[in-house]
Amino acid sequence: MNYYLGGYYWISLCKHNGADLYTASDCINNSMMGYWAYPLGRDEDALKSAYHDINVESNELKRLRQWVDEKLEQQHLGWISIFYDVNTAKSYEATFLAHIPDKVLLALYFPDGEASDFLEEFSPRDTDMGGIGLYEQLSRKIKEEPLANERTLGFDLIGIEMGGDFHSFHCHSIAGDLFEKFGLHLNSYGLIDHIPDPDALSRYLNDEETGLEPVPWFIVKVKLVK
Repeated sequence: MNYYLGGYYWISLCKHNGADLYTASDCINNSMMGYWAYPLGRDEDALKSAYHDINVESNELKRLRQWVDEKLEQQHLGWISIFYDVNTAKSYEATFLAHIPDKVLLALYFPDGEASDFLEEFSPRDTDMGGIGLYEQLSRKIKEEPLANERTLGFDLIGIEMGGDFHSFHCHSIAGDLFEKFGLHLNSYGLIDHIPDPDALSRYLNDEETGLEPVPWFIVKVKLVK
């Protein structure tokens, strides 16, 4: 099965019941490039959020936003929190995140069918509007390759909002049901090691009766980037 690159995310891990969960969902962990990093909404709330997430002061936030704006124009990153290539992600880290402990760079990969479903679901309906970052990246159809600097951690189940941010199955108390129904096991990274029947799992996640957020849910492979 082919997998396609969904993008790279800088995440600061937050302990949950004493454990680290290696999900790129900012419902669970802190994004190191939140909405406050983009050249929009230059208000006091954005500065407070930036200070909370990466301990950045006003002047540094201005410089960070200029950097992000430039990379947006060059199509090296997108909305929201997503880097399209590892070099841009590492340049951002070296420039603005060197002081942040316990941060990780995660890469998301979508399997064939999930990638196609995503592109159909999130195709921009208005020709004057661009796609969210995940859509722009998956549209490039960059196949997963065995890279020395990437290591597979497991699979996450994510529910994606129209604005590009997403939930994880960890946002809900459904893990026990999922594991019993589909024979899943949680590994030391808080992810799923193996999914025996991904089609059945996908149908279950997107069933209104399951009780998850009413957004499209997808299975993604998560890799740690060194």
